[in-house]
Amino acid sequence: MGLHASTSYEIYDLGHDIAAGAQGMTVEAEMAPMSVDLAYTANDEYGVGGTYDAGLFSVGAKYNSTEAYGVQLEYPIDDFTLTGQYATGSLPGATTAYLLKGAYALTGGNFTDDSEVVLSYTVSDFPFPSFESTTIEAGLVDYPVTATTLVGVSVSSVETGGVSATTYTGTSETSLTDDVTLTFEIGKVGTAETTYSGKIGISL
Repeated sequence: MGLHASTSYEIYDLGHDIAAGAQGMTVEAEMAPMSVDLAYTANDEYGVGGTYDAGLFSVGAKYNSTEAYGVQLEYPIDDFTLTGQYATGSLPGATTAYLLKGAYALTGGNFTDDSEVVLSYTVSDFPFPSFESTTIEAGLVDYPVTATTLVGVSVSSVETGGVSATTYTGTSETSLTDDVTLTFEIGKVGTAETTYSGKIGISL
C-alpha cells in the first residue's frame, strides 16, 4: 500500500491516464498465480487491474475511471520477453492504441534484474483522435556504470499526421546510501531546448 501526493494509473504503456496531480493511494496484492493492483484518488478517480501468470506466458487487464481499458500479453523466451498491448477509451473520443515490444535482459557481471535493451513499436490515435500516430523507440534500461550508479537512455521517433519528431532522454540514478538516491534526468524533444531535472529520493 502506498500514499501519493500525485497518483497515476495509465493503461500499461498506452496512456489514458487518470487526472494528474490528485492525492491518492495505491494497493498491490499477490495471490499466486494472480496479482491485483488498484488506485484511488481524492477526486474519486480510480483504476484497477490484474495479472494471471500461466508460467509460459502472462496475461493482464486494466480499467480506469476515464472509461479506458486494456489488455497485455507477455511471453518470455529465456532472456527475451515479447510484449503485446491493446488499449481503448472513450475520452477524447473513441481512441485505440496497440504496442509491440521486445526486451532483452542483460545478465551476468554487475547487471541488475532490471537491466535490459528495449525496442518497441506503437500505433495510436490517442491523444490525436483525428489522425494516426506511430512511435518507434529503442532504449537501454538500468545499465550499471559503477556499483552505485545506473544509467538509462532512450530514443523515440514519433510520426503524427506526416510530421515527425525525435525525443532523446537520459537518466542517472545514484544510491548515496541504502535509503537515499540521487536522480538526474535530461531530455530533448525535436528542436526544443534541452531540459534538465534532478531529485533526491528518501526511503522510509
